[in-house]
Amino acid sequence: MKDTPLEKPDVADDRPVSVTALSCSDDFWLQASEPSLDAIWDNSEDDIYGELLETMMLESGEKHEHI
Repeated sequence: MKDTPLEKPDVADDRPVSVTALSCSDDFWLQASEPSLDAIWDNSEDDIYGELLETMMLESGEKHEHI
């Protein structure tokens, strides 16, 4: 298979390059990014902020079902 780059790379013509063919499935990027997002969002240390927000809203009389 011979591929043509969209732009001329800034490397010597005889220099070897590595090309990675990525999947074109609809959920490829979701699956590829999920471990990084889980490490950030599934963090029990941050639960205190949600609890504080919920407490503040309850004290102010606001009610939000998504919390």
